[in-house]
Amino acid sequence: MVMVSNIPEELEKALEDFRPLFGAPAFEHFKRYVLGLMISENMTVEGINRIFIDAKHPSSLNRFLTAGIWRQNDLNEDRISLLKTKGVLSGKGWLLIDDTFSHKTGKKIEAVGIFWDHTEKRHVLAHNIVTMEFVTRKGETYPLDFRLYLKEDHCQDKNIQFKTKHELAHELVKYALGLGLEVQGVLFDSWYGSKEFLKFLRDNSLRWVTRLKSDRNIKIRGRYVQISQFGADIPKTAFREIRIRDDIYQVFSKAVDLKGVGLVRILISYDNKEFSGDPVYFATDQIRWEATRILKTYTKRSKIEAFFRDSKQNLGLEDYQLRNLWGIKRHWYLIFLAYSLLVSGLVGITQNPHKGHSTLGELIVGTGKKVFGDLVDWIALHLNRGQSTEAICRIAYGS
Repeated sequence: MVMVSNIPEELEKALEDFRPLFGAPAFEHFKRYVLGLMISENMTVEGINRIFIDAKHPSSLNRFLTAGIWRQNDLNEDRISLLKTKGVLSGKGWLLIDDTFSHKTGKKIEAVGIFWDHTEKRHVLAHNIVTMEFVTRKGETYPLDFRLYLKEDHCQDKNIQFKTKHELAHELVKYALGLGLEVQGVLFDSWYGSKEFLKFLRDNSLRWVTRLKSDRNIKIRGRYVQISQFGADIPKTAFREIRIRDDIYQVFSKAVDLKGVGLVRILISYDNKEFSGDPVYFATDQIRWEATRILKTYTKRSKIEAFFRDSKQNLGLEDYQLRNLWGIKRHWYLIFLAYSLLVSGLVGITQNPHKGHSTLGELIVGTGKKVFGDLVDWIALHLNRGQSTEAICRIAYGS
């Protein structure tokens, strides 16, 4: 377990912009929690608290999350404002919409529910988080905001308004449009491709690309048929081969009427030369786009899946042991901040300064090395003052 003697200077400087949101004691908790998310092996409140020399009782850090007088929405807006000011979110980009599960084991955690996990093919106890990200022209991805999907029975019990995932997606896109970003359009999977959501995007002059379920109906020769049925009748000679990076696809595209939506361009794609397996179906409102552009654009959506994976593996997206939903939401917003500072380079810490791009894991390793170097300097300082190793240990562990 790494021990922290002080907050790295680079991180101190980056977090200074957020000082007005907190009182003095809360600001210290804030800095420790953000650093803990970056480098602690145990990302619970107790685990993060434990890595600091002169650590206080973990209840203080817990109260910072669950009862502290600070506004997490202000924190998120200041984070986005900082990214805009530093030019990180400049230029045109796409919004990505998707949801993920934060798996839990305790049924007493506020707002958890039983959901069907399509990846694990089983029911799970979890929070279901609908998230929106912005992918820049450089291919960097930054979370903008999230909404927690609450099951209808929970909303009834708590006497709050039930909202579908589509309605939450509407809210998130509206929020993004109010941020003044240059939004080119929205990318999402088949779950969000409802006619209502697509109409909402059209009314807001937003482009979109989505996957389609195989049972969506398109008009062919005056009648509606399922896109899977239409695709099965297309001769293989009508497909053409395209290459995107090292991957080869067999594709067919056509402008058609999508039932309930109107004129779109569909794309039917196999990811191999042999046409083996089931094809994937896509649609976009950009009628004149070529197949290559449709696929290249949609592949940007995988960035949000990478964010979910990185945040769970490296930043503790689902490692919290809090029961209080207020504190849990703050935990997620602080993860957004830790991720943004690392990926944007605003903390100025890299694993390999000669490498053009570092993964999140490498950035975390670089941060850990900086913390360890500061610890070595701290120990050397006390040794030079003539203190014994035993005395230094007493100082470090508060005993």
